[in-house]
Formats: sequence, structure tokens, C-alpha cells
Amino acid sequence: MRSLGYPRIISMENFRNPNFELVADCLDWLLQRYDDSADVDDDISTETDRVNFLKAVAQVSGRTSPRALAGAGARRGSRSGGLYHQ
Repeated sequence: MRSLGYPRIISMENFRNPNFELVADCLDWLLQRYDDSADVDDDISTETDRVNFLKAVAQVSGRTSPRALAGAGARRGSRSGGLYHQ
């Protein structure tokens, strides 16, 4: 992410536990780089808001499934996805 110009420092420690907030921030930042006119509601305060955020990102990018995005904040082998834990 650093080589892409992401403004925050991200370490592997950030992902020891599911961290949907950071995943959402990264997705929002990447989406703005992909299409700076994209307007996605970045409210992720509830599970429904998180689902809607992922669907909107997937729709605008047109390349990734919302299910794949939902699991991005989860640890490997964990049944609890990043979508449900913050």
C-alpha cells in the first residue's frame, strides 16, 4: 500500500484481529484512486451499513464480489469474517 501512496502506515499487527474499519478505509481510498467521481456512503457503523458499503464498492469497481471483500478483514482460517467484527 505504501508504494501505491496510501497515506497511513499499515502493519501486519493491524490484522491480527479482524479490522473491518481499516479494510473499509483501504477500499474507499483505492476506489477513489480507481474512480475519483465515485460516491460511496462510507458509514460502516452497523452490519447492514457494512454490507451496503461492500455492495457499493463492488458495483462501482465492477471487478470484485462483495463476499470476497467481506472476508478481507478476517484472519485466515477464521470463521468470523471482517464484516461482522470491528
